[in-house]
Amino acid sequence: MMIKSKFLTIFLPLFALFVFNSCSEETELIDPCVLNPCNGSSFQVDFNAQTYTATTTQAAFTADGIVISGARSNGQNFELLIDGTTTGTYSADKVLISYVENIAAEFDYVNEDSAMVTNGTITISEINSTTNLITGTFSFTGHYSDYDDTTRKPIVFTNGKFTIPYTGVNPNPNPNPTTSFFKADFSGQTFNATTTQALIAGGSILLQGAKANGENFSFIIEGTTAKTYSADDVLLTYTPNATSEYGYWNMNETLESNGSVVITEINTTNKTISGTFQYTGHWSDSDDPKSPIVFTNGSFTVAYTESSTSEDTFFAKVDGVEFEDDLIAVAVASGGTAADEIITVNAIDADQNKIVVSFREDFTVGQTYSISNAPQSLFRAEYTLDDTEYPATAGTIKITSKTDIRVAGTFQITVLDPVSNTGFTITEGAFDVEY
Repeated sequence: MMIKSKFLTIFLPLFALFVFNSCSEETELIDPCVLNPCNGSSFQVDFNAQTYTATTTQAAFTADGIVISGARSNGQNFELLIDGTTTGTYSADKVLISYVENIAAEFDYVNEDSAMVTNGTITISEINSTTNLITGTFSFTGHYSDYDDTTRKPIVFTNGKFTIPYTGVNPNPNPNPTTSFFKADFSGQTFNATTTQALIAGGSILLQGAKANGENFSFIIEGTTAKTYSADDVLLTYTPNATSEYGYWNMNETLESNGSVVITEINTTNKTISGTFQYTGHWSDSDDPKSPIVFTNGSFTVAYTESSTSEDTFFAKVDGVEFEDDLIAVAVASGGTAADEIITVNAIDADQNKIVVSFREDFTVGQTYSISNAPQSLFRAEYTLDDTEYPATAGTIKITSKTDIRVAGTFQITVLDPVSNTGFTITEGAFDVEY
């Protein structure tokens, strides 16, 4: 969003002055709304060693986001445009902020300089769907939008804050119970989920925080107790929108994982899970490289359920003993072309031991492929026992059937711990899962 020349005009109400004559003395009674807004709202900001307080305010949800304004009867006003409809901090590339000196002004001060470099932030701290009030803060440096006029110096606006009744349709009216939230900081902004869900099943926690546009975080945590889970125990994914075929997950191209999740409390009375997280997200499409994203200050309290039904099946024997899985979790590393997509099947037992099989989607049904732990191998497997990882050093996998939503196959592998030089033979492997 950019303003290159003149400001966008907003219509301001004119306030009447009531004049009363008493003998020879004339007294002017000022409409109280000239001094303060009469709708219970407030809008103020500091600049040029003074505090500006608006006498009229407006806020509205539009098709493009949120529009907020604070004005005075002389035409002096601020207008804030936000590319978003939820609480959170919006960085310079997501906001347009303008200040108009008076009703006769031809140009305004905007949060963009002559080189089209934007600045400033707006934080929406609360959208109260009960009182229809929107509350937040803002700051920016205003550059005169007539860039040929070099006599006008930038103005620094600080301590901006507002609480204003809003109109329009709030797309997120009461998205969660009051106890639920999910947020994280990245790329100069704070993600605040509008919907959350969690499931405890088969010895694992599945957790998600999402927005209405499909932007979401999805986690698989191998455990059901309050403790710190390291990178090897979690699969963390951020998807930027509903139509994105790829995402940022906590594994790089060689499937080395990072990050952690701390479950601080599982409240069995309120049925909520609370915790924190952090990780570096790597873009899952290796043919379209993107810079990693660092996710920090992640925190959540999410209501959970404890039951789930699934048609997925998994079977394998470890040194001749049946592996009794409690949870089958399937992850897709990307969702683009078949040549790029990696499907990972995780079978996890009640003690958090697991068998993991990963394979690329551009396989030929009925063909047998070799499995190894080579860094570039796209058919990989491993076995985890008592927190010790045993990568597959040899083995085969055969995909027996595949549809648009399900895949089935068989496998057998030999796994080895390179440190202790001990291993296991896993035979009769078979799976049929939705992906």
